[in-house]
Amino acid sequence: MYFAVAYEMWPRIMGKPLRSKTFARWQLWLWFWGMMITTIPWHITGLMGQPRRVAVFDYSDPLVAPMGPLVIISAIGGGILLLSAILLVVVLVRSQLGERHFEAPLRYALAVNPPRTVHASLNGFAMWNAIVLVLMLFAYGYPIGQFFFLKSAVPAYEVTRSSTIGAGVR
Repeated sequence: MYFAVAYEMWPRIMGKPLRSKTFARWQLWLWFWGMMITTIPWHITGLMGQPRRVAVFDYSDPLVAPMGPLVIISAIGGGILLLSAILLVVVLVRSQLGERHFEAPLRYALAVNPPRTVHASLNGFAMWNAIVLVLMLFAYGYPIGQFFFLKSAVPAYEVTRSSTIGAGVR
């Protein structure tokens, strides 16, 4: 079903026919299986206790050694994903270099009610930008004003006290 919809819409989107539907099918299925082969071992090794975001694992460690084959399988899935991405570029370039495919324009149903015109100020960005500015001033104006104009009432310990300086503490 997906293929039929995608292949029918391709000429309307790009204006050119899809050159090789077989390569496009292969690309889709390679991407699907590459994702499965890449990510499923990640889930399994995570359940086995492998931590995330570590650059190097010592697979000679007996606790980490069972995860080694799964990491290799995941790397093979990454290679399949790379092959699928290269095949996608090939399909797109082959389709783009072909001749133009002209079709009759799409015909849409007419509206029941005639379209209404909207005032020009609603179609421009000036009024909407002004509304955003007013809302931002409303939301952030008071905290920013506190920061610049009000003295802080945060309790803090004064490093120098006027009483100790004047008393001659040495």
